[in-house]
Amino acid sequence: MNQKISSIHKSITLLTFLALLFTVLAASFWLMAPYIISITLGGILAIIANPIYIKLSSKKINPKLASFIVSFGIFLLVLIPLGVFIGLAWKQGLEISRAILDIDSFSIGSFIKKISNWQVFESLGINPDTIANKIHLEIKNIANYGAQKLVLIFTYLPDIFLQLILLIFSCFFLLIDGKRFLHWLSNKIPFDDHVRQKVIHSFKNTAAASILATLASSASQSMVIFFGYIILGIPGSFVAAGATFIFSWIPILGSSPISIIGAIYLYSHGQIGKALIMIVIGLIAGFIDNIVRPIVLKGRSHLHPLVSLIAIFGGINLFGISGVFLGPILAAVTISLLQAWPAIAERFNILKA
Repeated sequence: MNQKISSIHKSITLLTFLALLFTVLAASFWLMAPYIISITLGGILAIIANPIYIKLSSKKINPKLASFIVSFGIFLLVLIPLGVFIGLAWKQGLEISRAILDIDSFSIGSFIKKISNWQVFESLGINPDTIANKIHLEIKNIANYGAQKLVLIFTYLPDIFLQLILLIFSCFFLLIDGKRFLHWLSNKIPFDDHVRQKVIHSFKNTAAASILATLASSASQSMVIFFGYIILGIPGSFVAAGATFIFSWIPILGSSPISIIGAIYLYSHGQIGKALIMIVIGLIAGFIDNIVRPIVLKGRSHLHPLVSLIAIFGGINLFGISGVFLGPILAAVTISLLQAWPAIAERFNILKA
């Protein structure tokens, strides 16, 4: 009888503990959710900068000082230029929106005139003026929407600054305590040591490598489009580069929309030769993805384009714009766990005939 009561008491204790644990974990996740992107990117930066940190530490530099040097260097070399870039893109975006709204003084008016006079519309019995007015109205609506969003972004600057600071601090502490944290976390996974190591190894090879490769590819495509806009004299080069960086995360889009917009601008100015050059630059930007990504991955696992596409759209639907980053990360983690499954199945004699 006493043994039965003791067993019931143990079960109640276990269930109470598990309920409390899951409640606290859910609350903690809810608390950290707005900053997961910053923490994740900080971790990726720590992985990238770890060789430099190890080299500094090997020269008998204090670990905290070495981490500070690396983190502050990232701040100076990456985040400050990025902040300037975002500021210029925001300014250019507002200028372009104002120019489009004042469409009579903007070159897009000549483009509308050319489009509306195409022979295909006349053969279909469509009034060119109707086409011109329709295009005019739609462009103004898009410009209004874009201008509102750009102004809205300005109100988010304090939060963006906080996210950047958190990113740097995450990188700083993960450089110092990354291995200790990983060891602590791996001990909480209820698997044998070799299974835990396989999960960690799969995550590094799939999640971190995929995100790093996509970041490098997106940055490379952005730079090609940026210099293409500058060389060909197309306004809004910073806006174009920023949009290309975002679109490059989506396999179907890539740099194509921005290169097409640049070509349309040049065509509206009667510069057909330059418009063709812009299309070629867009093709080069897309081709760079096939060069940069394999170099960064170096034979490691990566996400299939279809998986990446579904993960991005699903991530955006679930997390908003942050889903562009979080979607592929979750997909990569899922693949990492699936890759570790054979070792787990073998350990517990699962799925064996």
